[in-house]
Amino acid sequence: MPNRFLTIGAMIMTILGVSFADPIRADGLSTCVLDPTASALKLVPVGSLSGKDLPEHARIPELSGLTVATEPGGQTTFWTLSNEKKKLYPISIPGLSDKVDVAQVPIALKPKKYAKELEGLTFVPASASDPAGIVLISEKLKKGGAVLRADFNGALTDKPRYLSEMKGYDTIVDPSEQSGQTLADYFQSSDSNDGLEGITYRPDRNVFYLLKEKSPAILIEVDGDLESVLSMTVLNCGSYKKACAGEAPFPSTLPGSDKVLDFSGLTYDPDRQKLWIVSDTGRSIFLYDPEERTAGAFPLKIAGQCVEKAEGIAFLPRSATRLQDALLVVNDQEKISDNLLAAYWIMPL
Repeated sequence: MPNRFLTIGAMIMTILGVSFADPIRADGLSTCVLDPTASALKLVPVGSLSGKDLPEHARIPELSGLTVATEPGGQTTFWTLSNEKKKLYPISIPGLSDKVDVAQVPIALKPKKYAKELEGLTFVPASASDPAGIVLISEKLKKGGAVLRADFNGALTDKPRYLSEMKGYDTIVDPSEQSGQTLADYFQSSDSNDGLEGITYRPDRNVFYLLKEKSPAILIEVDGDLESVLSMTVLNCGSYKKACAGEAPFPSTLPGSDKVLDFSGLTYDPDRQKLWIVSDTGRSIFLYDPEERTAGAFPLKIAGQCVEKAEGIAFLPRSATRLQDALLVVNDQEKISDNLLAAYWIMPL
């Protein structure tokens, strides 16, 4: 997943300087139940930054995910992750980040023996018992993957919490999926490359949502202490060797496409209490309601062109300087010049 951009926020000053492109409306999918919230929204492309615009020292190999960190005063900055370098990277974006003077210094994760096959990250605010930090997912530390906590010095604050060792891993089922297969069954019988791909934190419930990429794609809810699996939802069956026996919220392929619909990142939207999920093969952003199991779809485009190989997505709430909520999407291309950071306003129709 080579990706070599995103450390110098000043390089994206054009993000507010470009004119609005045509809005991306929620058209839905012919085989999805259209979320009524999504149908009342549009994504307005604000601007984008390509990898070729960044200097050599600002290029990040193997980009994996994106998250927004909010300080007690409400200031925000973005963080991304390099799996290859095993480092966290702060990103300030003038016009979107509230704090633009953060030192652009990568933070090495340690010990390195646990910083392997990292595929996503999410910010967790401070609580009565723990300081603020970053929570990451590893796809292959063990079958089923693992979740790790890191502080802002890069120290992994405890040993990996293996999904396979959490309570409920071998008993939780999707109540709408009639096969009776548990989360353990699905992980044990699917390819290791189809494992954990995204993570986001939901503060009002103190839970994490984890995302299994495909075959089958699964949304997994885990408690804030990373001890128990609370629920699972089979999002689609994909190319899973055994047919799903229920009504999944998403199709296995998009209309007009022969590619299996995968899911490569997600972010929680506290205003709408829903999840924004991005797809690499689907070249789309979905607004998904985990309670109602409904979804609305937005084609992922900038300047009329589809965004290829989307890897991560982050939600940025409105503030005194931003009158609209925003989404940021990063992709993961083989060539530096093809890498992209794209920004969208979330606006009512």
